[in-house]
Amino acid sequence: GQLMGYDQAANVILGQTHERIFSSTEPMKSVPIGVYVIRGETIGIIGELDEELDEATDYDNMLVEPLDPVKL
Repeated sequence: GQLMGYDQAANVILGQTHERIFSSTEPMKSVPIGVYVIRGETIGIIGELDEELDEATDYDNMLVEPLDPVKL
């Protein structure tokens, strides 16, 4: 998404967002979301997307194995 704003608690407002859903059996799906607000206390890291690298990545043919479950 595109950073639209933030506040002193590090809450973030993103515009033009989409969720990428990866699978080990199907091509990646991109679901448009639009405006999205993320609470600052849940953010671990924020970075800038390399648009050239993102456009060059073949997400349609990318299959991804699921993560192992978290054990506490």
